[in-house]
Parts: sequence; C-alpha cells; structure tokens
Amino acid sequence: MTLLVSPSSPTSLLMKRYGFAAVAALVLSLFCLSAHAQALKIGYVNAEVVLSRMPDADSVRKQVGKLENTYRTSLEPYEKYLQQKLAEYQQKGAAGAPEAELNAMRDKLMELQKELQTKTQDAEEQLMAKSQELMKPVLDKLENTINTAAKAEGYTYVFNSHISGTSIMLYAPKEHNLTLRIVDKLGIKLTEEERKALTE
Repeated sequence: MTLLVSPSSPTSLLMKRYGFAAVAALVLSLFCLSAHAQALKIGYVNAEVVLSRMPDADSVRKQVGKLENTYRTSLEPYEKYLQQKLAEYQQKGAAGAPEAELNAMRDKLMELQKELQTKTQDAEEQLMAKSQELMKPVLDKLENTINTAAKAEGYTYVFNSHISGTSIMLYAPKEHNLTLRIVDKLGIKLTEEERKALTE
C-alpha cells in the first residue's frame, strides 16, 4: 500500500509561514539593536497549540484526510496489478522461462512501477496544494488575530514560541505569553488544566 504523506499537520504548515530560520534571524537582529532594546516590547505565542485547537483547522484536517483516502483508494488497483505482474514474473523465472521472455516482463514491471510512482507523486502534489488552499484562511485568521492583539497591547514583535513541538525560547517572562489571549479572542474553549498548561 502506498501511503501518502499528509501535509495538513499544524507543524508542516506553520513551518512554511513561521520558519525556524526566519525566527532565528529575527532574534539575532534584535540583539544587534541593543541601543534601542528598552523601546522593544516582545511577546510570544504557541501558534502550534492554538492552530491545533481551532475548529476551522480541525475541519480542514478532516477534509484533507478524506481526500487522502480517496487518492489512496484510486492507487490501489495499480498497486495490485503491479504485484500481480511481479508474482507472474517470479513464477516464470522459477519455471525456467526463456531469458527473452523474462527480459520483456522485467521491462513491463519497470514501466508499471514508474507509472505508479508518477501517479503517487501527482496525488501527493494535489493533496499538498489542496491542503494549503484550505488551510490558508485558517492561518490568515490566526495571523490577523495575533497582529490585532499585538498592536492593541503595544508589542513590537511577537514570536512563535514552538517549532515542531519544541520551544525555541531560552527565556521569556510569562506575562508576555499571549497564547491564552489569542485563544480567547478566537473563542476556543479550553479546560482549566489546558489553560494552566499554556501558561507554564
């Protein structure tokens, strides 16, 4: 079974918009502005967690999951046919079929394998494109909410505090953690335990 790699996870999409290299470069540039450091107000948001809890994002993940299953199902006949021809080739080889016949069967197998690889790649590219198309409004909504909150509270910069589930903040005052404020502005419902975990 050919498994398609789903590009719909929050991490993969956030990396495209808030890549680690860009964040690191910005951090370094801030250190170079030491003369103006007192004028800076820097906040941070765990955008991965917020995105994972957004109902809109969950809806997109479900849509992409269904589409992935559709692509996978469409590839199954090609995979089964390839396996069938491979079994026939192996049987012919074991029975001592002429080399010319085996060569022809090998060429056919290579052709079928190449065709399957092309169809798989096309399906993955279409899935990626559709995922990005569906997720863009969700990411825009998250970004606009962060921008609005940052401007309202006078923040000069707001960082995405986590990449692939790992914190990139060596030290940050908790009062500048805007995650819960963004969660509330988006109307996301969390338990008290979940809210507490986002402030630790």
